[in-house]
Amino acid sequence: MKKVGVQTHESNLKVIGGFEGEFEKTSVNNIYAVGDCLDKVPELTPIAQQSANLLAHRIFLKTVHFSSHSDFSNSFLYRKEKKILQNINIK
Repeated sequence: MKKVGVQTHESNLKVIGGFEGEFEKTSVNNIYAVGDCLDKVPELTPIAQQSANLLAHRIFLKTVHFSSHSDFSNSFLYRKEKKILQNINIK
């Protein structure tokens, strides 16, 4: 990260985002970070997947949808985990 100039947090080494008003945009033009590698983002796979999907849509399809980490409910996570476990026959 240092070689290309992406700013990271000193203590946790996570990528600092939020440049130019985009949460996933890093300090280097055309380099984005999503999910739990970003500082101040919960370390949860579903959030990372949602963030990556929305970022790809913004970049390639020119949509304006942004990730909202504050309204990602625990009940959603439970339902998603339960479905995954059911799909692999673990109860």
